[in-house]
Amino acid sequence: MSAGFDSARGDPLGGISVGPEAYHYLTKNLMKIAPLIVVLEGGYNLKSISWAAEAVMAALLDEEGPRESIFNDHELK
Repeated sequence: MSAGFDSARGDPLGGISVGPEAYHYLTKNLMKIAPLIVVLEGGYNLKSISWAAEAVMAALLDEEGPRESIFNDHELK
């Protein structure tokens, strides 16, 4: 899986605003289809990358994902 997080909320270039909970959900569902290898590709906001990568790792480890309410836009700046 190409884990490019420039689509994450708070990324200055992507502008797509995908939350960490969505990365967790997508990763969990991709794991149902096939084994995954995850490769970090991009992202331009360190907090966004951190939260998105943490959400992907939680999914890979079969841990509970993040909740939307703990990731506020003002915390990403």
